[in-house]
Amino acid sequence: MGTRVTQLSCSLRCPITGQRLKVPGRGASCEHVQCFDLVAFLHHPSQRLGLGGWLCPVCERQIPTAELRHSPLLAEVLSSPLTQNGPSREGMVEVFPDGTWRVSSRKRAHDAIVIDD
Repeated sequence: MGTRVTQLSCSLRCPITGQRLKVPGRGASCEHVQCFDLVAFLHHPSQRLGLGGWLCPVCERQIPTAELRHSPLLAEVLSSPLTQNGPSREGMVEVFPDGTWRVSSRKRAHDAIVIDD
C-alpha cells in the first residue's frame, strides 16, 4: 500500500503579520495549504526579491509576481460563520483532499499530515 495524505492543517493567521487573513494567497508552485495575506505580502519589503520576484513566507520558495494566487478555499473558510467568532476566528482548520474542511483544535500553525496506509 502507498501513503495517502488524509488531511492538512493550516492557520487562519498570516505568517507575516500574525493577524487574521483577509485576502488569502500563496504561490502557484507552493506545495503547502497555508496561505499568507496577499495585501500584507505585497506591502512587506522583506518578501520582495527584486524585479518581479517574491519570497514565500511559508516555504521560502521564490514566487514570480505572475504566480501569486488568491485561495478561494481559504476565502470560503474565512467567510464561514464557523470561523467568525471565538477561538476559531484566528485558529486552525483541517483541509481534506476533497476540498472540505473543519475547524481544528490544533494550536500550532504548521501542516500536519495524517498517514492512512
